[in-house]
Amino acid sequence: MNRRNFLSSSIALSAASTLLPAWAQELDPYYTGFREGLKKQPALGAFANVSADVACASARIEGKMPAALRGVLYRNGPAQFERGGVRHHHWFEGDGMVQAYRFTDEGVNHTGKFVRTKKFKAEEKAGRLGYSVFGGKVKDPLPVTGPDSMNAANTNVFAINNAVYALWEGGSAYELDPATLNTKGPKAWAPEWAGMPFSAHPKVSPDGHVWNIGGGWNGDVAVYHINPQGQLVKAKLVKTPPTAMLHDFLITENYVVMVLSSAKFDSKAMANGEGMAAAMRPDTVRPMKVITLSKNNLDERKEYDLPNGFVFHFGNAYETRTGQIMFDYVRFDSASIMSDNMTAMMKGDTSKDFRIASRSQAMMVTLDPKTGKASQAAIFNRMVEMPRIDPRFVGSRHQYVFHTSAKETELSERALGFAGISRVDVHTGRTDAYDYGTDYVVEEHILVPKPRTTREGDGWLVGAAYNSKTQLTELAVFEATALAAGPIAKVFLPYGLPIGFHGNFYA
Repeated sequence: MNRRNFLSSSIALSAASTLLPAWAQELDPYYTGFREGLKKQPALGAFANVSADVACASARIEGKMPAALRGVLYRNGPAQFERGGVRHHHWFEGDGMVQAYRFTDEGVNHTGKFVRTKKFKAEEKAGRLGYSVFGGKVKDPLPVTGPDSMNAANTNVFAINNAVYALWEGGSAYELDPATLNTKGPKAWAPEWAGMPFSAHPKVSPDGHVWNIGGGWNGDVAVYHINPQGQLVKAKLVKTPPTAMLHDFLITENYVVMVLSSAKFDSKAMANGEGMAAAMRPDTVRPMKVITLSKNNLDERKEYDLPNGFVFHFGNAYETRTGQIMFDYVRFDSASIMSDNMTAMMKGDTSKDFRIASRSQAMMVTLDPKTGKASQAAIFNRMVEMPRIDPRFVGSRHQYVFHTSAKETELSERALGFAGISRVDVHTGRTDAYDYGTDYVVEEHILVPKPRTTREGDGWLVGAAYNSKTQLTELAVFEATALAAGPIAKVFLPYGLPIGFHGNFYA
């Protein structure tokens, strides 16, 4: 279990997705189907292709922007889905565009710039798509030399010690210039860890230390600890049961917490051209596995079982006075969410059910190290995803989680995804929510603490949404303690961009 073996298995997995052609460039049904679907369903514009960088020197603002809201909101998400008349078959595969909303005394300006990864530059030079991981095989694939050959750098962006990084699931972090967003190149946290996966959800504790994971599909998970100066403190490959996807994780004061979904990876399906998303088979028998690792000794571990299910994202975890570990997460019924909904969106198939919130629910878990048992309970009845907390409370007891959301009774009105946001008290289930309306597709919203405050949730909730009526992107600012009152300010971009995944605000 070493870096060489890990990378070899990663290369084999990546290469398996490019062995055989699956669609012809001149008759790609996804490329033509999406355009036909967009005519029937304007909300599909939230997944439309962007082919160039964008910039707005001064965006129009409505309402009163808080004078103390100053800094940069970085966002990341897939934006270039097409090249040479061919469209990616899965949402997760588009090239990452990192965006910067800069809040200044003069107003708000915006920049969106593609991360110039190895993949991006190779496909740009070829003038066509050359790689695919999630959606199936491409015609005449370009050479695969390692995980970063496939790295789309499209999932998150975070900053540490005056450096900014675009993150993906299975490859290196890509360093960007904080001012220009120009790509500097892949980051190696240490020479012996070059090319190893550094996943998209690093956890930053209140003291500035960073923990992250990477991998998991082959039974090995890289665990990283980085100090506030951006230097690697330690890293270790930890053996786990193989899992189809390990996207997110948690930390407490003393532990790293990982949850392995009830899903299995069908390597034969991958080799036959179905793509990684379709090859993630729901496992209706196996429970979800929870693994806790001691931060002080990563070899010290405990395992727990949770009921069958699938998870992308977590809110937060903490330890109780009696030694239990509590955490909240968003549960899906099965891994089928990876293929059924997302491929239909990319093809513009309006006959399919796009309601990706329809099977999700916020859950609170209790782990008891004394008994080795785990239990869980639903927090509230809204359909949710993209949980975020007050960043000052990472790893400690929290009360509030902010989600993108939709009421169950509203789902029949939703064409795509989520059209609302909510704040939930994880201990009482009490909620405060705002509905953008059926014309909107909503991104993750981020809690920005107000300066010189310490009370949890005392801040602004900031996030973007795609307006399918105007076909433009809007950024809203809410008082985080009064979501139902609506935005206190809105920023209007002069262009529309696909909805993104994740990001962070830096004052």
